[in-house]
Amino acid sequence: MPNFSIIFNNEKPDSSNISKQISDIITKNGSNCTIGTVTPDCDFIISVGGDGTLLSTARAYAPRNIPILGVNTGRLGFMTGLENDELPHLIDIIHGDYETSNRIMLVTDFLEGSDSRALNDIVISRTLPRIMHIKVFLDDELLKEYSADGVIISTPTGSTAYSLSAGGPLIDPTLDVIAITPICAHSLNSRSIIVPSHRGIKISIDQPEQHKAYVAVDGQVFAPINNDKPISIHKSSYSAKIISTKKSWFYSTLREKIT
Repeated sequence: MPNFSIIFNNEKPDSSNISKQISDIITKNGSNCTIGTVTPDCDFIISVGGDGTLLSTARAYAPRNIPILGVNTGRLGFMTGLENDELPHLIDIIHGDYETSNRIMLVTDFLEGSDSRALNDIVISRTLPRIMHIKVFLDDELLKEYSADGVIISTPTGSTAYSLSAGGPLIDPTLDVIAITPICAHSLNSRSIIVPSHRGIKISIDQPEQHKAYVAVDGQVFAPINNDKPISIHKSSYSAKIISTKKSWFYSTLREKIT
């Protein structure tokens, strides 16, 4: 029988109790389950919280290539496979009745370790609303220049997150592409650009000393940019294996959760 590990967001009031309910269901059906740590023999990780919990779990455990199921106790839960009132569907995983979707991840040389990996996006912007002069290079060739508040480099998974709010396109999460979307560009014709994921991206910014920019990974890891060296971003060698226990379709989830 498969072994399960549960990671939960202790800032969400119901996550601890739901984690215990999940553990009870799993153990009563003959499988092992641990809460709060991922064991060496873990076959499935269950992320209890919201999309943010799933993002941090995916970044941390991507090198182990363990399938991850998200259980939503938050608000949107677009990436999670189950709502907190659908826990009986956990039995489907134990019996092998589930689907996995391999999601591409990004990595930047600006950070190290799990902090350098993103399942949703890598964003370059300022803490203050000051226009940045941004150059985007594709395999060392100038692709586009923006005068904007920043730029979002997004995976297809991240196309329903910050990129969407900035006017970026919705992308089927199974596609192998990267989206480049300016934030509040000072232009009438600056739009997102979709590029193949095997192409390397470099971002160069012109920043005055008094208005520092920063790099944000999945909206959870932040680091200031303290030099003029271009920031390199490319497809990670790791991917995230996201589980669905329902025969859900990306577009039906889109219709239900994003209006």
